[in-house]
Amino acid sequence: MLKKLFGKKEVKETVHNKGPIESKNKKKKSNNNVNNKEIYRLEKEKSRAKRAVELEKELIEKERLEIEEIEEKERKIAERRDLRKLQIAQKQEKTTKKIQKQQKIRVEEPIDMFGYSFNILKHGEIVEIEVLSINKEGYDVQTTINNDASYQPAILLKEDCNKEFTIGEVIKVLVYKFYADDFYVSEKRVAQKEAKDALLTDMKSIEVINGKVISYEDPFFEVEMENGFKARVFKFNIGTRPFKKFEDYIGMNTIFEVKDVREGRNGKVFIELTRSEIAKKELESVMDKFEIGQEVKIQDITINRGGIETIVDDVRVFIPFSEIAHNKSANKDNVAKFIEEGTAAVIIEKKEGNIVASIKQLVKNPLDGFFEEVELETEMETTVIAILKYGILLEIEPGVKGLLAYNNLNEIQRSEMKNLQIGDKMKVTLFEKNEEKQQLSFIIK
Repeated sequence: MLKKLFGKKEVKETVHNKGPIESKNKKKKSNNNVNNKEIYRLEKEKSRAKRAVELEKELIEKERLEIEEIEEKERKIAERRDLRKLQIAQKQEKTTKKIQKQQKIRVEEPIDMFGYSFNILKHGEIVEIEVLSINKEGYDVQTTINNDASYQPAILLKEDCNKEFTIGEVIKVLVYKFYADDFYVSEKRVAQKEAKDALLTDMKSIEVINGKVISYEDPFFEVEMENGFKARVFKFNIGTRPFKKFEDYIGMNTIFEVKDVREGRNGKVFIELTRSEIAKKELESVMDKFEIGQEVKIQDITINRGGIETIVDDVRVFIPFSEIAHNKSANKDNVAKFIEEGTAAVIIEKKEGNIVASIKQLVKNPLDGFFEEVELETEMETTVIAILKYGILLEIEPGVKGLLAYNNLNEIQRSEMKNLQIGDKMKVTLFEKNEEKQQLSFIIK
């Protein structure tokens, strides 16, 4: 092909001349390749060495961080442990003090303080002390116990004094606090303690006392007694069930019985009064005013779950729903339509402070004679007065009602009842009558 294009001679020269040049180029290229490989190798080794150094630094830093993290965790654990120990110690100390305060423990073992041998004082004691020294906060004092030779050091602060004292002066104080191994006494509190002790002694010797009810906070009344002190009365111990509402007792001046007098843990005097026995006697006299069969007039009423309550001559009278209307048709929702101002009721029971009355016993029962006069299977004209889930309530005449139950109707009759409205007239047949329960049942023929 080359011969055809360039001629035989030119091709030969070209082939002849190409060999030496190509050989030189290959040699140079080979040398360059060797140099490039060496450079690449050196750079790669250098890079590996640098990466090794970086990895070593990373490992060192990682180990350092792990050590710091472990040390931080150990530090936090130690802190929590120390805190828990402190909390436990504080709780134990608090519990011990609480138990000592409640049981009023008095340790008999002598303790050595300020060079003296002494017994521990009792909280709330009134003792005589001698002033040993004066400081910025008050006085360092000491006292004898049971007039023996042992002494008790204590602290008397200026704020617990009514006046200033001199060294060597003997005064009467009240022991009121033990804190940080020190007893604290007060000269001010002696008068309060003596007045309180006198009150406790006087009240324990009193059986009855006059007082005025000044407030009510469920479940206690607060009473101001004639001696100026205050007491409390449990709400069910102030009167009897048929009497007024609790709030109506506020402002009442009356006689109370002293039920309990005691000193609380905080040093306050608690006085509890009662009128239970007095109220029973009052109740007996009040109940004597009412007789079985006596008529009373209903004024204001209070509706509750079982019936209504009304006040008659300051006495509570209860009327159950079953005693309001015949046929047991009165309930919490409709009771107002059966009662008007001045409606009469008759007392049917008085027992253990309860007075129960009835309205329906003064009203003629529309069903009286109906059960004897009307026979079963009698057809009658009725009026729809209520449509219920289980049937239709029908009225024959005022006060005479009966039920047309759905389960006594066939499917066609039930479908006819869908468009029924209150006030519609309906012909039914008397199906069943229960005189004991005062109930009538109807069917449609």
